[in-house]
Amino acid sequence: MPTKPAGRYLCGIYHAGPTKPRRLGGGLQTCGYKYAALTGLGRLPLNPL
Repeated sequence: MPTKPAGRYLCGIYHAGPTKPRRLGGGLQTCGYKYAALTGLGRLPLNPL
């Protein structure tokens, strides 16, 4: 397992950058939720910047 937070690590793989500005609630947190939904984990250490 990578030492980086799961949400940030996977966001880097699937997205070149945030899907929308962070101030609008997009970016890394959104990626983390999408990954959680796809894998069925439900809980990830989300660390939005």
